[in-house]
Amino acid sequence: MLDWVIGVVTSQFVWGIALGVLLSAVSAWFGLKINQKHAQKNVKRLCADVVSNIGEQVSGLTEMREKGKGIDHEFLDLIDVEIGIYGRNREHLVAIEDGVLRRDIRDYLTRVAIYVARVRILLKKYYENCRPGDPNVYPYPDVARQSQAIADRALTEAHSMCGSLRDHVSRNGPSLAAKCDDSSS
Repeated sequence: MLDWVIGVVTSQFVWGIALGVLLSAVSAWFGLKINQKHAQKNVKRLCADVVSNIGEQVSGLTEMREKGKGIDHEFLDLIDVEIGIYGRNREHLVAIEDGVLRRDIRDYLTRVAIYVARVRILLKKYYENCRPGDPNVYPYPDVARQSQAIADRALTEAHSMCGSLRDHVSRNGPSLAAKCDDSSS
């Protein structure tokens, strides 16, 4: 019986299987590491793209505000689309090993989303209270004047919030996109 066990252990067949299992485990580990590295690069590229696209949309919004003194909803919608892309892919951020970079990306995009939401709230307040034309035409002129004053204040605050959004994006966006691009190589 002992001879049979020694014969099996010393056979080429058993050692071939053992070596095959070992090689499979080592190659699977290397494959996993390579996939993790590629995943990290791809997520960083995605984040850099989202940040730079938001910068372009905010530039367009700012240009529109300077030319026409209006806030274009389409630019706000496009910024929301970029934030949505980040949101749908947020679970992949765990692939970024640099915790500081991961936090900076999350904080930047969260802050952009808050600014856009505040602008939308202020614009809604403006549209709800805006009274075009002469306030004396309305049945209650004092109420119309008060409502128009609320609308004017809301529009001024919306423009101010757009300025804060522009400042945040221009101050933090390029450096964050560069950090994502630099660290992806």
